[in-house]
Amino acid sequence: MRVNGHEVGALVVAEGANVGFTQGGRVEYALKGGRINTDFIDNSGGVDCSDHEVNLKILFGQAELAGKLSAAERDSLMTELTDEVVALILRNNRLQNLALSMVEQQAPRLVDAHGKLMRRLEQEGFLNRALNRLPTDDQLQERALRGQGLTRPELAVLMSHAKIALREQLREAKSEAQHNLVQHLTHYFPKTVRDRFGAEIEGHPLNHEIDLMLLTNSLINRLGLHRIDQLLESVNGTITQVAGGYILVRESFSLHRCWAALLQLDGHVNPAVLLEQFQRLADVVEQNCWWWVLCGGDDHAETEFATVNQMAYAEVMGQLPELLAEQRLEQLMADRQRLMDAGFPEQDAAACSALSLWHSGLMVLQEGYKIGLKPAQACKLRWQLEDALQLRVIEEGLAKLTLHTLWEKRAVDALRRSLRMLDSSATEQLFRVAVTKGSADSWWRDHGGRLNRYQLMLQELLAHPANDLAPYITLVESLRGLNNPV
Repeated sequence: MRVNGHEVGALVVAEGANVGFTQGGRVEYALKGGRINTDFIDNSGGVDCSDHEVNLKILFGQAELAGKLSAAERDSLMTELTDEVVALILRNNRLQNLALSMVEQQAPRLVDAHGKLMRRLEQEGFLNRALNRLPTDDQLQERALRGQGLTRPELAVLMSHAKIALREQLREAKSEAQHNLVQHLTHYFPKTVRDRFGAEIEGHPLNHEIDLMLLTNSLINRLGLHRIDQLLESVNGTITQVAGGYILVRESFSLHRCWAALLQLDGHVNPAVLLEQFQRLADVVEQNCWWWVLCGGDDHAETEFATVNQMAYAEVMGQLPELLAEQRLEQLMADRQRLMDAGFPEQDAAACSALSLWHSGLMVLQEGYKIGLKPAQACKLRWQLEDALQLRVIEEGLAKLTLHTLWEKRAVDALRRSLRMLDSSATEQLFRVAVTKGSADSWWRDHGGRLNRYQLMLQELLAHPANDLAPYITLVESLRGLNNPV
């Protein structure tokens, strides 16, 4: 029996075989509120299993030729690895579904960004919108007027094509960052294999392809569909800089531990709160990558900087109560308690609540290191500056503006870029004054009048919010001069 998508009364559909639904049926069902992926998402475990099987057999073939493994031992080991391989496959499947949930959650406000991505993929030959039943630009705008974005099945299709395109971008770039990933991305193979066959993993003939696949999946699964293009466009960076910045941020702030901890909470806490924390992590990566790319991040420097940053980050996190102003600390503790009330263990709640401190973490640690400030001192000065400027309030206000034309969107992007550059310059000057004069007091004193005027205007905007770009332009312009030497 065949029925149309809008006639299906089930709340959730999982396709246990290929083409249980047509793509048109999935979209129709999803638009009426049904929960559905696509067949290639729901059945991805089988493909992933075959992928692991083939690559393990290639690796074990190398081990046999080297005399490290007999044929009988290989067969026995393949059987022993079943549970480990299954766990890796299920993890991949969960991460893919999580990525879809993150993108779906933001889809209504990202209609323009998703439309722009589809147009780019079409121009580059990676996507045929009509063939894949993706909406036209006019249909997207109609959905936007109804407060809808791409449906989950449409996002699954778009994500798969975006990954193919990104993988080819990385391949063509021949990024050195890819080779630096080997030590982090060998987790494709089970731990038993990693412990015994490290040389064979390094010499695997498909190692480069595996690294490309893992880097591509990691970037899009963690950052979503729109952030990579935004980084490339807003600061005119290269894909190698974005990939290198992502690796640097992830390693500097031990984000892989946060991601792993949050994944363990799936099914045990409120899904909306959990997704909020994953979005928080993505925002931290994006903000820090933005600064790294803007500064022309060195594709070869991730490992060196990450090691220094890891030690600095651990040192600062151990001193938070002494470094934060009373109000900021109270906000942090309130957020931690909110997460604990939602079911988060105390340690995970503390790590997530502290993410709000690190949107500019890379800039702070790198600039402090370059100028000669100790990490704790640099962070304390930076957080004092953040408390004074409240730039996150401006960024959030810009994100909420209703924009009607492409030029309005470009104006907001340009203003956001100016704001962040002013912020970076002011931070650097504050640090330099602290080092050269032994204290930052003179910087605060010399800029006190400007800061007071700015804070009064900001309070006025918060008291009388308006869907108007002009107040934000005025606020950003009022900050010019903070980066002047004193």
